[in-house]
Amino acid sequence: MYRLCIYYKMEKYVKICVIMKFNYNNKVACIDLGSNLCRMLIGFANKNKTSGFSILKSMANAVRLGDKVYKTGLIQEESINRTVSFLQKCSQIAKQYEVKKIECVVTAACRLASNKNHFIKRIKDETGLNFRMIDPDEEIYLSSLGCIEIIPYKYSYVIDMGGCSTEIALCLKHNNSIYLKEWISLPIGILKFLENDSMYSMDQDSENIIKQFTKRCIKYHLKHKENIPMIIAKSGIMSTLANHIHSLKDIDIKILHGKILSVPQVKQAFKEIVSDIEKNENTNQKDISTRGSAMFMDRTMSFIPNISVIIMSNAGLRDGLLSRSCANSRYRMSNNKGLQHTHNNTKSA
Repeated sequence: MYRLCIYYKMEKYVKICVIMKFNYNNKVACIDLGSNLCRMLIGFANKNKTSGFSILKSMANAVRLGDKVYKTGLIQEESINRTVSFLQKCSQIAKQYEVKKIECVVTAACRLASNKNHFIKRIKDETGLNFRMIDPDEEIYLSSLGCIEIIPYKYSYVIDMGGCSTEIALCLKHNNSIYLKEWISLPIGILKFLENDSMYSMDQDSENIIKQFTKRCIKYHLKHKENIPMIIAKSGIMSTLANHIHSLKDIDIKILHGKILSVPQVKQAFKEIVSDIEKNENTNQKDISTRGSAMFMDRTMSFIPNISVIIMSNAGLRDGLLSRSCANSRYRMSNNKGLQHTHNNTKSA
């Protein structure tokens, strides 16, 4: 039987920093194989940009790797075939751009799936790409690093809702580096709502983990006597939020990168999104997923105190991955002993 896990950081902090060493000549490709989307960026180091890189090529495809993984604990054969097919295209294009390095990571769907080793081996055999499964702390670190150019204050919350998990972190930005002070990872993502057509309510275990997280974050508010902004990393629910607020369909999210919204404005928008869907008698799976995601985000934000503003981001994990790769940086952190929650017990990870 597969396990749905919740990770909670218990020690004082996890310190992760980027040591910059720019190389202008080498082109780099990064592939973020998420639970819903697979994204590739090709770029090169650019010291004149806060992000540390410039983008040459961007690709994305809805491979839905995490489809049915909540119910079965397995990555489905159809999902594997879709993913391998898209990755073959990515590999070919990376060769056309003559990239010197390709860094490939996979996230929550693989962490939940019992056939992950078979899946990663098949990718290697059929595409030549070497994928590395990353843990939740590195996942939210990379998402935070990807948003670094729009993080305006010393401290910021970053929330990244993916296909099979949601990560939240309190980050410190210092000297163009990101440090994680507190973080959590919940096994809740947009694909979970696609598989469950009932009304969504957050389970008690998730609520308890978020409450523990917020208690640990309060000391930073008290110490610095200021409210802290929240960054919503690039995601499907962020796009829905942007479309709703601007009363547009399929708005170009790039133009909203760094846009600042008030907390009441965002919470009201989430409530309206849910209400509009519930009034519609002809809801589809996408509507169900959107409703669940909006309810989850609204509920999560209600637990986190003293948020000053909400900042929308068109960047996320893949941008952080490219930034780190272009900087030729090292990933450093202390021993990470967290709390792992399963269906049957809670134990230290």
